[in-house]
Amino acid sequence: NGFIDLDPMGGNPPYQYYWSNGETTQDINTLTQGNYVIWLVDSYGCMLNEIIFIEEIPMVADSQIIEIPLGWSFFSTYINPFSSNIEDVVASIVANVELVKDVDGMVFWPAWGVNAIGNIELGEGFQIKLSGSVASSLTVFGIAADPELVQINLNSGWNLIGYLRNSPLDIDVAFSSIVSPPYITGNL
Repeated sequence: NGFIDLDPMGGNPPYQYYWSNGETTQDINTLTQGNYVIWLVDSYGCMLNEIIFIEEIPMVADSQIIEIPLGWSFFSTYINPFSSNIEDVVASIVANVELVKDVDGMVFWPAWGVNAIGNIELGEGFQIKLSGSVASSLTVFGIAADPELVQINLNSGWNLIGYLRNSPLDIDVAFSSIVSPPYITGNL
């Protein structure tokens, strides 16, 4: 699961830990697949080193289903997608996608093979135009965002921001760091 938990036995504690990735703690986490070397030194200076191989780490996916109506609409996601390229994000409904635009006017235009948006970032909002005869359900797979840890930078003028929660939040609370009530009231 991307975590190495060491339980040294023998030697004379306390131990010092030196990992090949620069860590100096006993246990390390948020690891990817690969080799990790540990040099363990006890209080007498005796050293032991070992190679630990992390096999493929299973990804636990979160998902969000976004209902996209026909015509123009807006969408955002609280999922940090496994592949953040806009082309991959909307791949399941691309047959009905006429155009996707970001706040800067960059477009993903599948009929013409144009992808000026590239990778999306958490906190961005998008305009999308669907054609066809029925609305589409867009499912985004990845890791759900922790909204308190995502910083959204606002530009002067218009902004198109995403909603990073999977439940409602009062708008005055959501914007409290930039605007003081009573200027904004209601639900977001």
